[in-house]
Amino acid sequence: MSYSKDDPRRRGLLQQYSPLELSVNWSKPQTFRVKSVRTVALAGTGRLSLQAFSLEQAVGCIELTGSKAGSVFTSLFIGFTLGPDAPAATFSLNADHAVGTMTLPASLFAAYLQLVSGPCAHFCIGGDGSCNAVGSDSYFLKELEA
Repeated sequence: MSYSKDDPRRRGLLQQYSPLELSVNWSKPQTFRVKSVRTVALAGTGRLSLQAFSLEQAVGCIELTGSKAGSVFTSLFIGFTLGPDAPAATFSLNADHAVGTMTLPASLFAAYLQLVSGPCAHFCIGGDGSCNAVGSDSYFLKELEA
């Protein structure tokens, strides 16, 4: 059996090969499913320091660990403080870890703990950190990536 040049069954053989791009574009926010949650509750009188995240008058902290993005581990630290001057959200990337941070008022600690404890919880990190977010589903967070 011979195929003509315009036969649709041969089209795949005539297309030019282009390699699959698997690297992550960290200049835009990326969404990850929450794999594990770690929490600490504090008195609100001291300082909390975890890796590069530091917070005065800390009431608590939630650490979300997500799936790997290529060879990079992903995490989001959400700190809760009584202090009036909360640091801005940040994002940092090094050779083996992508870390986002958020700082919120102490009154939101219980609400966020409930939100991230659900089975479908996701978080979003990347860019300059201004789009760092958490959600009970990935649908709303995908809008941040656009």
